[in-house]
Amino acid sequence: MLKKTLLISTIFALIFCSSAVVLAETVDDTNEPEETVLEITEEDLDIEGTSWFHNAWRNIKIFVIKDPIKKSELRLQQASAQLLKAQYRVNQNPDSEKAEEWLDKATKKYDGLMEKINARITTAEKNNSDSEKMNKFLDKYSDHLLKHQEIMQNLETQVPKRAMEKIRIQREAHLERFSETMIKLENKEQFAERLKNALQNKASSSLRRAQQYDVIEELQEVVPEIEEEIGDKLGEIKTENKELWQNIQETHQEILQNRGKLQEIKVQVKNRVKANK
Repeated sequence: MLKKTLLISTIFALIFCSSAVVLAETVDDTNEPEETVLEITEEDLDIEGTSWFHNAWRNIKIFVIKDPIKKSELRLQQASAQLLKAQYRVNQNPDSEKAEEWLDKATKKYDGLMEKINARITTAEKNNSDSEKMNKFLDKYSDHLLKHQEIMQNLETQVPKRAMEKIRIQREAHLERFSETMIKLENKEQFAERLKNALQNKASSSLRRAQQYDVIEELQEVVPEIEEEIGDKLGEIKTENKELWQNIQETHQEILQNRGKLQEIKVQVKNRVKANK
């Protein structure tokens, strides 16, 4: 009986090992790109939730609170929630025909909220609001907008081509408005300094810094009038913190390579689908 049990156990062990080897080979053969996308979460954006209840509660607080900076913080949470909901829906079903519709609705609401925020904080700055409180808000504002860009970049790689082009146009428009608002409130050099600080944030992972560097690089292209100031600040990081700079560059290169692989896989899948019809 003992011999029989040992024999059966040995057979199962061999089957398991063989399956593991086959599975490993299958994974290797797919040659899929490594994961180089860090998804933005509610924790990253410091919001309690994205449900209608959370949004309704924020609206009540916005109605009651008089402080323009606090109102702007709550609006910023609402804008973040819109993009997170769009991200969740697309992640659940990226090939859905409704993906473009979801994104259109989300970005329209997002645009409206960002216009209100930009107008409110510009007015608050002119009315000499508490400078320390405003400075803290601008830290949060710039942090959120960089992360909003990350969300939209991630969505670009998932949706159909027409929706992808729409997102790219919207992203560039948001980058322009972001830069315009920050320069109104501060100046070009101060804005560039905030971007430098974001890249040097010790709490950020290597991947987060590389993704934000990607956004900052694009900002230089979209808003050339601030290219020199940003370039100077990036040069300071390169000189002052060579190890950090090298890490950002290497991780950023991995992101770009992965992005290219994802596009190739997408094209291959589409061609297979067409061939099977």
